[in-house]
Amino acid sequence: MIASELMVGDFFRVNKDVSFKKGTIVVIRGIDADRTFHELKGYATCVALGDTDNVQGGVWLDYLEPIQLTPDVLKKNGLLRDGESWWYKDFRMVLYTSKGFSLICNVEKKFKFVHELQQAMRICRINKEIEL
Repeated sequence: MIASELMVGDFFRVNKDVSFKKGTIVVIRGIDADRTFHELKGYATCVALGDTDNVQGGVWLDYLEPIQLTPDVLKKNGLLRDGESWWYKDFRMVLYTSKGFSLICNVEKKFKFVHELQQAMRICRINKEIEL
């Protein structure tokens, strides 16, 4: 991952045992794009998704991977399907294609990952916490 692709509040999966076990889904709480250690560049302060104690840990950006966006995730979050289009409440929100999802709102962007949907929803001022 690179810092410019992350926003505070995004969900990612940890891909190496570091301050969180490999496979843990984390929420980004802070981003330090300039922090380096040997060949590693970029660092995120994270909290494990669902951790009620909010214990923070640091993860190098190389050890974060995006979470695939699937129709099941869209359904679980209240989006309704009409053919190839997905709707959220009264707004046409995303269009599914074989190459990803396209937002129809203030931006036109194709995306395949949960954090991209989160960012698109923020742009459209849809205040909803994504459920996985």
